[in-house]
This record gives sequence, C-alpha cells and structure tokens, in this order.
Amino acid sequence: IVAHARAMADFDVLCLQEVADNFPELNEAPEGNQFRRFAELLPGFQAIEGVALETRDAEGRPKRFGNCRSSRFCATPCPGARGRTATCRAACWR
Repeated sequence: IVAHARAMADFDVLCLQEVADNFPELNEAPEGNQFRRFAELLPGFQAIEGVALETRDAEGRPKRFGNCRSSRFCATPCPGARGRTATCRAACWR
C-alpha cells in the first residue's frame, strides 16, 4: 500500500481505512499490528490511530480496527480547533 502511494505522489498525508491490529479473522487481514507496520514504513511521519472498534481476544489481548493517518506535519491543537487535535504546520515549526 505504501509503495503504491509513493509511486503516485510525494505525499505529505496518507489516510488509510480498515487498518487492523490482532484481527486475523478478517478476510485478508495479516496477523499483527498494521498500525505499527504503517508507522515503520513511513519514517519521518507521525502516525495517528483512529480506532473505531476495540475488543479483546480469548487471551485478553486487545483487538483494534479503524483508520490510520500518517502525516509529515505534527498533530497539535490549533487555534480555532475547539479542543480537537488538528494538523497545524505553523505550530510544528515554532
């Protein structure tokens, strides 16, 4: 996925849906932590996990599913964000 995205453009932000951690029963989902793997494949980017579903497996380990946003810019509260975390380039360069 990352190689295909890099072939298309020199991107600053990559947003991915249907990212899994410890969800081997999902069709075509590799075992392991895809959130961590995407972070490893994108050095110099900040990975932000948007977990929509978190549950436990039979051994009590977390199982997570959601979105992953990777950005060259840091995520920090910005003026006007009303308490939400937003990508704000100016705050990163101060």
